[in-house]
Amino acid sequence: MTTVNRRLAVLLALLLGCRATTARPYFVPYPEAETAELGFGVIDKALTVGQVTDTLLAYLVRDSIPINKVRRFDGFLETGWFDAATLAPTTRRPVGDKVVRVRAYIDPGKPGFTRVEVETVFVPFPDPSLSAREQEAPVTPVHPVNRRVAAVLAILKKKYGAPEDTTAKKKNPKDSTATLLVPTKPDTTQAKADTTKAKADTTKAKDTTKAKAATTGTKAPTDTTKVKAAADTTKRS
Repeated sequence: MTTVNRRLAVLLALLLGCRATTARPYFVPYPEAETAELGFGVIDKALTVGQVTDTLLAYLVRDSIPINKVRRFDGFLETGWFDAATLAPTTRRPVGDKVVRVRAYIDPGKPGFTRVEVETVFVPFPDPSLSAREQEAPVTPVHPVNRRVAAVLAILKKKYGAPEDTTAKKKNPKDSTATLLVPTKPDTTQAKADTTKAKADTTKAKDTTKAKAATTGTKAPTDTTKVKAAADTTKRS
């Protein structure tokens, strides 16, 4: 072997030795997965991923989700197939949403936090021509197991959620309230009051006209009668 070939062989060995390996699956979670941004304010990304993985594991197990695969440093949790009603692992063929599997993916996020995605999947119908992942599909949001997962993440968000998410949730209701408190009713009342006043003025004006008309109508016949009476008296004389 020549010197050049030896160097190439050494370089190839180094490249293969440095290739990143992970125990996580090659695919990414479904978009329908439940998500949360969790952390403890620790700057070290690897440490944060490990701590969040441990915390999520503890809460899921406490809620009877049968996790059987833990990859702490890779940020990955997985169950086998289990019964959606009893939450017990099963060897039954996974067909239909009564048998499901849960996977959690924990990835570095903003400093001190991680992005957590937890999916619950099932096999709608088996198809040997497809890979195992291609046969899977996400359960609906109202599926009992998915609701359990969402409830766990909601608890973790309150305790370890990103601060800005909490602030946004607190500010939004205030902003909405401020918008709703714009005084529309007083303006309407004032408008009605002005309208009523205008009507009152109009009525008053009508009454004045009627009074004038009545006065004019009364005086005219009386004056005519007096003139005719005077004329008759003069004529008789």
